[in-house]
Amino acid sequence: RDKAFEEISSILFPLVDELICTAPAQARALRPEAMLELAPHPNARAAANLGEALALPRNCDVLVITGSLYLVGEARALLVE
Repeated sequence: RDKAFEEISSILFPLVDELICTAPAQARALRPEAMLELAPHPNARAAANLGEALALPRNCDVLVITGSLYLVGEARALLVE
């Protein structure tokens, strides 16, 4: 919650066709619904967890995962399986 989410999202979100917001399994994490409120995107949705988020992308050539090291670590563990 102490990250510069609005600043970062204003740079990254306009560059993507589809946006899926989720959070790592950490108590301090910004909730996906709050992310959507802070930085709306026309093709955005929230996912309850990373596993759900990874199952959602449609027809994507590139998948970008950004956020905390906790989230990236969870993503790596799921993708390496």
